[in-house]
Amino acid sequence: METTVKSPKAAPKPKATKSAGFKGVKAAWLVMVVCFVIAFCFYKFVLGNPENFQGDTSDTITTMDIVVTRDAVEGTVDEEIDEDTIAIDGTEYEYAYGADLELAVNDSGRYFLTIDGKLFAEDEDYEGEDATSSKNYGFVTKMGISTEFGEE
Repeated sequence: METTVKSPKAAPKPKATKSAGFKGVKAAWLVMVVCFVIAFCFYKFVLGNPENFQGDTSDTITTMDIVVTRDAVEGTVDEEIDEDTIAIDGTEYEYAYGADLELAVNDSGRYFLTIDGKLFAEDEDYEGEDATSSKNYGFVTKMGISTEFGEE
């Protein structure tokens, strides 16, 4: 009788499984879509809802005219005509609404003007006639509600 020796069988290898891993990159598009939908709804129903504003704004456009100017006058104050008007080098200037100026006779400098030629502010960096200024002022000239874009 012959004896056969059977060698033990090797244990079967476990099947390779794919790891679940990080799926954030695959789901990023979904997150962006959800964020967009939320932002759109917030804009449409909260920010753009006419009921959130006073008065009837459902068919109107809010308008605002803004003018930026670099107009200025340089010179010396000759006289104080009244509390709202002074003369600089012989020309009369009124103070603009909201101007924070307290000028006296013989004050010299560069003074910024509104679009209608009223004194608004003093250029504190003024160093003489040849100096340039880097300041700009913006003025809201008109605000209102219009029924059509571009209408006065």
